[in-house]
Amino acid sequence: DQWLESSWQDLEVPLQSLAFSESSDELTIEAKAQLKTKCHVDAQKYAKSLDDHLSTRTYIVGERLGLADIALYATLTATIKANLVQPSSYKSISRWMKTIESQPVLKPVLAASSEGSSTAITSAGKWDRGRIRIKELFAKGVAAIGEEVVLKGWIRTIRSAEKGQVLFVELTDGSTVRGCQLVLQTATTQGAKEVSECGGAGASLSTVGVVVASPAKGQTIEVHVTSAIVLGPVYGGDNGEVGGKNYPMAKKQHTLEFLREKAHLRPRSKVFSSAMRMRHAMAFATHKFFNERGFVYVHTPLITAADCEGAGEQFAVTSLLPEHAKAASLPVDKQGCVDFSKDFFGRRCCLTVSGQLNVETHACALSDVYTFGPTFRAENSHTARHLAEFWMIEPEICFAQLADDMALAEDYVRYCAAYALQHCGDDLQYFEMDYPQGEKG
Repeated sequence: DQWLESSWQDLEVPLQSLAFSESSDELTIEAKAQLKTKCHVDAQKYAKSLDDHLSTRTYIVGERLGLADIALYATLTATIKANLVQPSSYKSISRWMKTIESQPVLKPVLAASSEGSSTAITSAGKWDRGRIRIKELFAKGVAAIGEEVVLKGWIRTIRSAEKGQVLFVELTDGSTVRGCQLVLQTATTQGAKEVSECGGAGASLSTVGVVVASPAKGQTIEVHVTSAIVLGPVYGGDNGEVGGKNYPMAKKQHTLEFLREKAHLRPRSKVFSSAMRMRHAMAFATHKFFNERGFVYVHTPLITAADCEGAGEQFAVTSLLPEHAKAASLPVDKQGCVDFSKDFFGRRCCLTVSGQLNVETHACALSDVYTFGPTFRAENSHTARHLAEFWMIEPEICFAQLADDMALAEDYVRYCAAYALQHCGDDLQYFEMDYPQGEKG
């Protein structure tokens, strides 16, 4: 009874609160973010308590499977599905969930709702990062206080205090737009001197430390580092030596045009890293949406001789123009035109402007299909509305009317929007609240 009651207070309530925050039109973005953080903190606190309890037990109570195990398992799988708890962070919980899933009497029931429980199964395996991601650490929140953690990433900012005796490092690992504050004491932190001489922003570190409550505004926890290793210093000095003087991604405002010129470093900027995580989430949501509805994903060719209903100007693909080729070496026909019969494909071929024509042929055999891949347009227009390369989603459904097509499109947009709100809260808040002020760092 004690575990059932506490699961209601510490798991069901956060679940319902999270659902309310995602569906409510009355809450502001800041209020939704605060409520979501509170839900994560409560769920992580309960998970840690449960993990400690299960560290010396096979089942919740006694030596046999009981009602408490079944009820708590159902609630916990819903919590995992909502990303309030990451089972990979709790070894005892993962083991317990596998034990529950192996019970023959429960297999028919679990098969009907395998999506939620599969999280615990797929999270296990031989591969292990050997570290905790910053996103996962923040998801734990105050429940992680007192834990020793391994963090690895890149320095976004670094500053010293007390005449260099204390270093404050903002570390980022790409898992979230937010950085984690590390505190290093030169007197007690092994490797602190090397960190102070690594060149600053852009250097990569491996750190071990203890999670503590943070007194700083805007963050609940920070990590007091006990040992640090500089994996890669910054070579940005006057003559290419270690130093951050000429490192281009310093903590100042950068325009998108400037970042465009630093293509190898721009993924470290907040705006590009957030955009990449959003693209990943939307691509995953796209495949998940269509897969759940029985669609077949078709890989349409990128090189084609078809113009697909004249969708746009095409980029030609040819082997007739090797490096240093001269116009006089091109084969021509009797009319003086380039003779593409001598080309690699024996005809003129181009990069695709759309996969639609090809995927339609598959729809006439597989019924419900979609293609999702890069397309290319050669219109010589330099506006925000014209791209030379972009990814396009093109579903095709058979035995359907226009209303069915419209319903599918609306369902897809709603699904992706809900997925973004559920999984990309930090990045959405950054784009809404912080990015308008200008990209920094």
